[in-house]
Amino acid sequence: MIDRYKTTRAIKDWEIPKGDLAQLADVLPCRVSDYISGKRVPSAIATRIEEATANVVKVWGTLPVRVDISDEQSFIKALEIANAAIAKVEAEDAAQAPRPDIESLRVRPA
Repeated sequence: MIDRYKTTRAIKDWEIPKGDLAQLADVLPCRVSDYISGKRVPSAIATRIEEATANVVKVWGTLPVRVDISDEQSFIKALEIANAAIAKVEAEDAAQAPRPDIESLRVRPA
């Protein structure tokens, strides 16, 4: 489970519209408001809100344009593109990581 404070902070910092977030999370908009204001919501709903928020931040933070999240099909495609871009960068970073020196790993007798 993602931290509630971080999720609420991300919703406010990124100015994610509550109605659109509710649509992505497949919950009622009042549940998003309840979540943000710290009221109790079922854990399944909280998880959906947290995952939807994380996906919005991932897309908006990765792509150079701010994708309209009210169009769910376009957002899903943008999320796929963002995930592919992140995977590509991680693969390139892994390929360029320095290999350990074999000699330094060898155990020498005392």
